[in-house]
Amino acid sequence: MQLDDSIRAEIPDHSEQMVQHPMLVTIVSSVSEGVTALEHGADLVYLLWHQSCEDVSPLSRCFDKIGIMIPGVIRSRELDSCVEDIRKMHAAGIRHVLVDSVGIGEYVHELFPDIIVSGYYGLAIANNAAVQACEPFLFCTLSPELSEQEIHDLCRVHQQKTGPKLAICCQGLIEAIVTEDKVCRFANGDGGRHLALRDEKKYSFPVMCEDSGRTHILNSSEHCLFDECPALQKSGIKWFIIDARGRGEKYTGVMTDLWKRVIQNNLSGDSLAEIREKIMGMSSGGITRSGYRRGLAGMK
Repeated sequence: MQLDDSIRAEIPDHSEQMVQHPMLVTIVSSVSEGVTALEHGADLVYLLWHQSCEDVSPLSRCFDKIGIMIPGVIRSRELDSCVEDIRKMHAAGIRHVLVDSVGIGEYVHELFPDIIVSGYYGLAIANNAAVQACEPFLFCTLSPELSEQEIHDLCRVHQQKTGPKLAICCQGLIEAIVTEDKVCRFANGDGGRHLALRDEKKYSFPVMCEDSGRTHILNSSEHCLFDECPALQKSGIKWFIIDARGRGEKYTGVMTDLWKRVIQNNLSGDSLAEIREKIMGMSSGGITRSGYRRGLAGMK
């Protein structure tokens, strides 16, 4: 799959002027999904790093809008291979990296000073001190466990300070746990792409597998903040992330298109109710707002 020539000119630059507008980030597992995300309006796409790294040449005309996501759990032997792949992609023009660890972010920035590092929700950003620890980052993703009020308070404090932009994962399956148990070897020859674990309450938890055998067990319901988007934008959130890892090209394209229209308030004939219905219909296992209603205070 090749990227359409017209897409290159349509993707906005990440200048100081542009970050005043809503930015949509899509995280994908394959190059073909990355192409689809760009074609449907993503401003920035992160490709999950695999040990068996794909040929990224179909994205070459948009390398400045492509990044690499480093897995949140990575061993030293894997890190060496990952850094080598980043080195190759950096030489080709890729300048963005998404991390789940401040230490990994600092390490990558030390090796490649001109790479733009950002942080995902594995950083567990829940207060301004955590935001300031990510000072060199382009953006850091707030914890999905935060409530509306906690997000609002953090945005209000952060507006008075320098540092990274605040981002929200607005759509996607949130990781419940990462395990070394190599659950995926029990899949019936499909590499674990359609494997799920069922608990005693009959809830199914999708499983995503890495080349290393490491297993990511995802929540049984999909995280979705569609109804909360107006409040988030009012609080000052301008970076919205769709986690489309392992979801395929159709999900990636449609969900990117729908969320792009939502954050830009560009309905193009569809009502919010119609868009909401489409988003809910594509969400795996129904939806959850994670901690948005109860927040950290409600977890005590």
